[in-house]
Amino acid sequence: MKFIDNEHLKELVNSAPIGIAVLDAATQKTELLNDKFLEIAGKPPHSIIGKWYWESFAEVRHLFEDDLNRASQGETIRREGLEIPLIRHGREEMIVINFVYAPLRSDAGEIVKVVVWVLENTKEVAQRLEEKAAKTAFQAERDRLKSFFMQAPAGICILEGPELVYELVNPAYQALMPERKLLGRPIFEALPELIGTPLETILRDVYHTGEAYTVRESLVPIAEFEGGPVHDRFFTFNYEARHGADGHVDGIMVFVFEVTEMLEVQQALRASHERAEQQKRLYETITSNTPDLMYVFSLDYRFLYANTALLNMWGKTAGEAVGKGLRENGYEEWHALMHEREIDQVRATKQPVRGEVGFPHATMGKRIYDYILIPVIGADGEVEAVAGTTRDVTDRKQAEESLQLMNEEMAASNEELATTNDELIQIQQLLQVSEQRSKSLMAAAPFPIGVYTGREMRILMANQAIIEVWGKGNDVIGKTYREVLPELAGQQIFEQLDRVFLTGETFHARSQRVDIEISGHLQPFYFNYSFTPLHDADGEVYGIMNTGADITDLVLAKQQVEQNEENLRNMVAQAPVAMCIMMGPSHVITVANALMVELWGKPQADVMNKPVFDALPDARGQGLELVIQNVYETGETFYASEMPVSLLRHGKPEVVYQNFVYKAYRDTSGKIAGVFAITIDVTAQVNARAEVQRANEEMAAANEELATTNKDLTEIQLRYEAINRELETSASRLRMAIESTGLGTWEYRLLTGELYWSKECRDVYGIPAGIEPTFSAFADHIHPDDRAVVEADIQKALDPAGDGHYNISYRILRFDTGETRWIKAQGNVYFEEQQPQLFIGTVVDIHDLKEADEKSAKLAAIIETSHDAIVSKTLEGIVTSWNESAQRVFGYSAEEMIGESIYKLIPPERYAEEPHILATIARGERINHFETKRVRSDGQLIDVSVTVSPIKDKAGRIIGVSKIARDITEKKLDETRKNDFIGMVSHELKTPLTSLSAVVQVAKLKLQHSEDSFLAGAMQKADQQVKRMTAMINGFLNISRLESGKIHIDKQTFDLIALLGEMIAEAELTAGGQQIRFSPCPAIPISADRDKIASVISNLLNNAIKYSPKGAEIDVHCMRSNAEVTVSVQDRGMGIKPEDLERIFDRYYRVESNHTRHIAGFGIGLYLSSEIIQRHGGKVWAESESDKGSTFYFSLPL
Repeated sequence: MKFIDNEHLKELVNSAPIGIAVLDAATQKTELLNDKFLEIAGKPPHSIIGKWYWESFAEVRHLFEDDLNRASQGETIRREGLEIPLIRHGREEMIVINFVYAPLRSDAGEIVKVVVWVLENTKEVAQRLEEKAAKTAFQAERDRLKSFFMQAPAGICILEGPELVYELVNPAYQALMPERKLLGRPIFEALPELIGTPLETILRDVYHTGEAYTVRESLVPIAEFEGGPVHDRFFTFNYEARHGADGHVDGIMVFVFEVTEMLEVQQALRASHERAEQQKRLYETITSNTPDLMYVFSLDYRFLYANTALLNMWGKTAGEAVGKGLRENGYEEWHALMHEREIDQVRATKQPVRGEVGFPHATMGKRIYDYILIPVIGADGEVEAVAGTTRDVTDRKQAEESLQLMNEEMAASNEELATTNDELIQIQQLLQVSEQRSKSLMAAAPFPIGVYTGREMRILMANQAIIEVWGKGNDVIGKTYREVLPELAGQQIFEQLDRVFLTGETFHARSQRVDIEISGHLQPFYFNYSFTPLHDADGEVYGIMNTGADITDLVLAKQQVEQNEENLRNMVAQAPVAMCIMMGPSHVITVANALMVELWGKPQADVMNKPVFDALPDARGQGLELVIQNVYETGETFYASEMPVSLLRHGKPEVVYQNFVYKAYRDTSGKIAGVFAITIDVTAQVNARAEVQRANEEMAAANEELATTNKDLTEIQLRYEAINRELETSASRLRMAIESTGLGTWEYRLLTGELYWSKECRDVYGIPAGIEPTFSAFADHIHPDDRAVVEADIQKALDPAGDGHYNISYRILRFDTGETRWIKAQGNVYFEEQQPQLFIGTVVDIHDLKEADEKSAKLAAIIETSHDAIVSKTLEGIVTSWNESAQRVFGYSAEEMIGESIYKLIPPERYAEEPHILATIARGERINHFETKRVRSDGQLIDVSVTVSPIKDKAGRIIGVSKIARDITEKKLDETRKNDFIGMVSHELKTPLTSLSAVVQVAKLKLQHSEDSFLAGAMQKADQQVKRMTAMINGFLNISRLESGKIHIDKQTFDLIALLGEMIAEAELTAGGQQIRFSPCPAIPISADRDKIASVISNLLNNAIKYSPKGAEIDVHCMRSNAEVTVSVQDRGMGIKPEDLERIFDRYYRVESNHTRHIAGFGIGLYLSSEIIQRHGGKVWAESESDKGSTFYFSLPL
């Protein structure tokens, strides 16, 4: 095109929609340009017009000068989509342009001008790039989410459209139902079990409303494969609506994880805690209600526990006594030193110590106690405390001493009243009775006893038990041992007997096999037996006593157990999984199959018959010691899934992930003997999952970088932010779901030091509101004794060379109270490029469970030391526990009694007692020292004293019965023999006393007018002594009659005031200068036994005279009320101490002091007085102050 008219050229340039500049072809100076060009150039007109083109655009000269020169030569140059740096408005900008350099010719065809055509499309190109980037980002985001979902450890799926078709299912979701085909199927077709359930309604509501929904710990009956059996399983769900590009819901994102096992563990933990609490309540009920003193010492001699009986003895509360030492609780220095030495001895030897000691009681004065101290063994096999049981034997000792004193007094009286011949005859009779009793005891003994004389071993005596063992009939007395049992030749029995006879040394055999001929056939038997030499008066052996016990059944049972153990070893050896058995508190490996030895990675000879942590020292410090010890001590089975254990296998350190079970291995008695372990190596499975997890974390990091590049994109940014909000909401709800499990959760970000604790975690540590936890604050509140172990475990978890697993139990100091609590923490560390990034886990308070276990162990040790039978039972009378003393008292083992009715011990004629006992307990009342009879396993009736108490749960409900039974058969027999002896001797003494009294009375009459004053005075004193002796013997006879139930109350009506006057007049005859003042009142007729009331008054008056100084006054008062009359006798003597006052009416009790040693008496007068008054329906009591005197009262009903 040729332009001739310059006006035409200007009009064209100015009206063009794109930038145009016209240059002179020769000089390349700009002659003409339009506004669009100026807009693109970003420069003012004067800097371009009339200027050399490259002066104006020097910044791009090096790019386009050649093009412009070629255009000046007649070549048209085109460039498109060029990105160039151009200085516009004073600053450099990158712009995108299309331009053309076109030559303009004159009419003569000469090139006179060059036209520059410029079109800027920077915005359009940027927009296209943005659109492309947006599409790329959108696709990448979808890919990232899909990758995240596919690698997430929680179950995730996406349900598409109103039919809720499975669009995406990640492996964790598929693993919940591994046999189900899900992808591409509607959810209610793939999982028809959900039709009609609340989950169907929830899913449809989320799709139609777009509102998110969370379901926690929901029961879902579902099968693992279609048509298979349905199982109850528990899940936590989070449903999130997914929105399409138009903002409408087009699907549902589902987050799910199964909590079935977690709920089972929580339920088991609650059940275990309740069992521990119940056992604790049982032990506390038993120890609180037994009359024995029970306690636990720490190794530094302080009381860790004291039962109610011991606290009452001290007169203290638990808060005042527990935690204190021996001296702080009133022990004298010698007494405290003795017990401290005994505690050290128990600790050093791990053996019990027995003893007897006197100790002051808070209310009963000095008492005598028999005690035993036993070790409490801890988890490490060392003594961690010393438990003790003490029994009050004061009454028995005092009765023995009183009986001894009485015998001495009686002997002195008999020497005065009887001849030596009579004594010899009595002694001979007693010896004959003793000999006859000995023979009867031997004959009736339940174990074999035989007596052989001479070296030929002639049978002098054989009880029925040994005759039945021999099986040779009853005609054996007088025969030799060899004649009766010739089959023992060659079995060393005859040689053993001969050796004992010649050397005089006792021979004992244990579990000895002896073949005895029974019905013509030799049969093997097993015995524990002893041959004991019998010596004559000169010390020579004249015979042998043979005692024994048939233990054949026990030995055969032991052999059967050994065979069963061999069968178990064979089973373990052939098992298709790794198994081993660790025996005893040291967990010695006694059985291990080839799979287990291979798992350990060590030669079999290096691990067998060694404690497990000696054989596997590389397994120490990973929590396994506590786990195995807990199973051994509590019997609770321990399960672990994918637990990492660091082992040195075949000389190389490896982390082995295991699914294993530790279960208590029990012996035939049900006692825990060891731990049975079953293990499966799942290392490959865990490592594969860890690889997926690491890939997932790397993808997440890449996504964060991508997100920063999209901040300027409007529509895509909104979509991205919406997705982020959905993910954040899901994470929040997921965290809420985790918190709903009841466990405390925590997260520690190592790069920033940020520490997050859930509400439950803060509650465990007691951190107050408003205080943010820090790692240093956490470390400061670890118990000082545990801090080093915890820090070492944390460092081990943070070590990239390890597995990052953390599992430990330790003590903390709560933030709010400083209280020490046991907790269990576990977690995992996540690494990036071998650097720890995130440490997350859970924590739970296990203090109550720990404390209950320890207290239960200590209380159980105390109960096992008790001399009394301790039994617990249900309210229906079914036995639920049975200690060793119960087996000793009743003859039944725990296996024979637990689960049986208590009526098994009750004679039929006493069946009516049990409903009364149970009814009393059901009302929440106790029964104390109820004396009755019970029957042993061998049919023998025994006397027992029973204390019965209710067992209550935490809510105070009565759930069972605790019974403490003491065998008092020997005590009853001793009392009977003593009473019989007292009665016999007293009757025998009355005859010569009566004769002596008559002689003394006649002599008094004859000497009444004698001039020999000495003889008259002697007869008067003799008469007084005879009366004293008569009163003493009558007292003994009354006690004998009282306790045998033969004392008779012969009531008649008489005047009590007249009787008081008579008894006062009689007492004044023997008074040693004391003055008796009587304040009489009007006549008081009462119905009572006159002689016995007279004896009570006489006893009170005589005591007042005996214990008052000469010249002192004794006041007698009588007071009448509407329903009763009260008599008091007041002296001004030495008084009685409070500790003696409570026992002053006990049988044979005497106050021992320097003032009373010279005063004769047996402690029977006040006891008889009390019994007489009580049998009249009255009361007797005393009031006293030391050094001021005493007042004794009795009241009788009118």
